[in-house]
Amino acid sequence: MLSRSFAFSLFCLFALSPFRLSSQPVKCGFLSESERIRVDKLAEGIQADRSRPVLTDYRDDADGLFRVHYTLEGSDAIPTADQNGNGTPDYVEYTFESLHRSWKLFTDTLENVTVPRDGTNGGSNAIDVYLLDLSKVGYGLYGETVPETMVSSVNFPRYTSWMQLDNNFSPDDRNIYGEPVFATFGLEGLQITCAHELHHVVQIGAHGDAAVQLMIYEMTSTWMEQRAYPHIRDWIVYAANLFTEPGIFPFSEPRSSNGYVWGFFPNVYRARVGDALIGSMWSKIGDGIRPFNALVEAGHDLGYPLDSAFTTLLPELYHTGSRAEDTSVILPGAEELPEIRLIVDDVATEPSTMQSGNLRPFEVRALRYQVPSVTDGNFVSTGIVITWADMSAFVQTEMQRLQAYTVTLTPNPVDGDIPINGSLWGVRVQGPNIIAFIEGAAYDAVPAPYPQPLVLGTTTEVRIPVNNAKVGDQATVSLMTIQGLGVVKETVDLIFDASRLVAPLNVPHDLTPGTYLVNIECNGQQSLHKILVKR
Repeated sequence: MLSRSFAFSLFCLFALSPFRLSSQPVKCGFLSESERIRVDKLAEGIQADRSRPVLTDYRDDADGLFRVHYTLEGSDAIPTADQNGNGTPDYVEYTFESLHRSWKLFTDTLENVTVPRDGTNGGSNAIDVYLLDLSKVGYGLYGETVPETMVSSVNFPRYTSWMQLDNNFSPDDRNIYGEPVFATFGLEGLQITCAHELHHVVQIGAHGDAAVQLMIYEMTSTWMEQRAYPHIRDWIVYAANLFTEPGIFPFSEPRSSNGYVWGFFPNVYRARVGDALIGSMWSKIGDGIRPFNALVEAGHDLGYPLDSAFTTLLPELYHTGSRAEDTSVILPGAEELPEIRLIVDDVATEPSTMQSGNLRPFEVRALRYQVPSVTDGNFVSTGIVITWADMSAFVQTEMQRLQAYTVTLTPNPVDGDIPINGSLWGVRVQGPNIIAFIEGAAYDAVPAPYPQPLVLGTTTEVRIPVNNAKVGDQATVSLMTIQGLGVVKETVDLIFDASRLVAPLNVPHDLTPGTYLVNIECNGQQSLHKILVKR
């Protein structure tokens, strides 16, 4: 095993100042604007070659999977350290280690895939990796995956490709504008970039280039960095953009660079269903389903739809910085992230306080109000995070489509309003498919029973939201056919699911798939819902 006392700096920089927080960050050159034009020509059968770098040396790994090209001279020179004296620079050996670790993760844990080989391009049939100085490419790049030859046009075009990675990830590197390039240096920069770029190789080799909604490509590759190296938090530098400028980075923004910002999002699914989302989603993309729709379908198949995932995510987005709570699985290191920007931070006044606006699909917005306490004449703080969970607008990338919403704080809450703990005030959130997290509320509103649909074999429990109740209250829940015939009727105790007050109901495992009615009675009130059951 090689020594980890590497010959250059190994640490992460979490200072955000070198990065443009109000604009999309750049991390890798995969399918950049100029590359998009070239690759579209390849897809049309037009010759559009891109020259590979010319470097003086190379090494092959033992099983012939990777060939690493490098030089020890000039501006592209890698560090020359060779601690074990075997004639192969440590930087090359670390590159092989990082590539194999990521490859094993992709193929053994997440996806059983193969990628097309490039014949003798690069001198062998291996996946070629070129180590060179990328700090002067545009704003500076960590790495790039370059599509080369189209091998299939079925569904989405698939390509052979090669990678280029920075030659040292030095903290001293500056781009052509004199700005720092990297947030993570040395070996750790190399490790996460191997994971990131190698997954691009898998994406376009095994599943194809959809040419649209490439946010999913970068989101997945950025998440792969976290999955392979959870202790390296380079992703936080890019995720910080979401918290400082949430209005600029809705989840529905299809540009590839938005994927860096949302690179943590698959953690929402991993916390609930493990790694199954990634394999399922990419399998669907390989079948020719557009990326956003593939994500939605994969979530439904796993019994955890995208709107439910966002219901889980919203409180996590509020609990960062000084508000961070216990260790978060979804946002590890949440204390290092900025607190989400508040569009309103004010005192609610009688007779009521109202804030209205418009949201794009899955755009996140946060507010905070102070309301009078019932005990000591002081104030109680309540944070509100909302999003518009419209699946149709999301999958169609209807970025110009807006949904009006209204948030009202009132000292005279009515049925359906969300009471605030320690106050007589309540919160009312209005708008179709608007979901909300209310910090300091007695419970959080959710739009419907979940999971929706309920997929038998994945789970047999449906959870129904309850208003105007508390933990320990009982509810009578009836599951009926669409014609009103009874299937199950139970009296259950209300529970918190995360911060949502719900009534859990177990349904028969042999239930016939179809649409059912769910009626819930609690504290003299009742509501009727629909739920779709699939197998």
